Amino acid sequence: MFNRITLVNLVILLGILFVLCNGKCDFECPFDKKCLRLSALCNGRKECSFGEDELYVNCKYPIISRPSTFYCANGVPIFKSQICNKIIDCIDQSDESPAICKEEEIKLDLQIQNSKCEKPQLACQASTEEEDCISADKICDDKFDCPNGRDESIEMCMQELKYPYFQCGNGKIIYNSSQLCDNKYDCLDGSDELEIHCKYNEKWIPKPAVICAEPKKNGLKFTGNTTMYAKKENYETNYFVYAIGVVQFECYDSDEAFEGIKWNVCTIDENGNGKWLHELPKCVDNRNKTPGTNGDLGCRLDTYDHYSENLRIWKCSNDGKNCVEKIKPPLTDANVKFNCSNNLMLFPEGLREKYIVVETKNGNSTLRNFHPNQDAAKCAIQLNCIAWTQWNQTARHGTEQL
Repeated sequence: MFNRITLVNLVILLGILFVLCNGKCDFECPFDKKCLRLSALCNGRKECSFGEDELYVNCKYPIISRPSTFYCANGVPIFKSQICNKIIDCIDQSDESPAICKEEEIKLDLQIQNSKCEKPQLACQASTEEEDCISADKICDDKFDCPNGRDESIEMCMQELKYPYFQCGNGKIIYNSSQLCDNKYDCLDGSDELEIHCKYNEKWIPKPAVICAEPKKNGLKFTGNTTMYAKKENYETNYFVYAIGVVQFECYDSDEAFEGIKWNVCTIDENGNGKWLHELPKCVDNRNKTPGTNGDLGCRLDTYDHYSENLRIWKCSNDGKNCVEKIKPPLTDANVKFNCSNNLMLFPEGLREKYIVVETKNGNSTLRNFHPNQDAAKCAIQLNCIAWTQWNQTARHGTEQL
């Protein structure tokens, strides 16, 4: 028989389970909207698709004085016995950083000595063609000197954090508490001004974490070597990195020539916005642009020097079911689907949300399974992204020609 205390405890337990199982989220993954309990946040294991649950933006809470605890650069605590044991326990690898592990420091010194750089210099290792060398006194000076940001990275700057100080996302420590939440960025990644530890400071002005977006307008995308994050806007996935995020660029169109520096770093400008450290590279289209021709044997936009933000072209699987890769013309043999962004409608209607087979034969490209009309089956058709209010009007938004 239940006594009254047992019954009360049971009711409380059932109430807790009801709340946990009734859609309450302690943390919602920004991209995949996965619901996490507090115990899954900042525990050293990635639960979100892009690992946002283990990111410094969400884990830089004020530390607790515990002699047996080591804090990773992202703010996640581990046991001190786990550092420098040749096993990666911190997701950002800060527990095995050469800056705090003597054995790894020796390896780093040997690596530097065997480089083509003169002593005392650091090899940035930003290129396989030649060494980028900087003076050793520029390491961890709060200025990016290496094209890939190596001189200000966790590898070079990690320090062991002790109470009651604060650690930036690259491992450097701020010893002056007056620099925290003072509405000025003292950490290169802006972590000293994050909401999770500044929200109770009355003088602090709320601001989002600083990011740099993938510059798709420039025809550029991040390579697979980039630790990136994503958000969905208007049914489109947009990629970005947080401040001090190191990226490598490549052209969306692999047929375009890449000109410029592939490495770049997301920094914070004087207004607190994300800014690329280096001038963005260019993707140069050197293909046939002669009017009246078919370009380089593919369906193409009539104008090569821009690409409409409204018109979207997706490369599909052979069965037309999976259309997830965004591409741009010229279109050679491929299965594609056209649609418009910003709630605009695509005309002609025969192309709307239907996958099309682009065939190239004898230098001429046609759109098979589009329309029985011979003229419409040729590449030289206009694609219009039109607002609903312009149904019977001649004005068009995002008009392009293939």
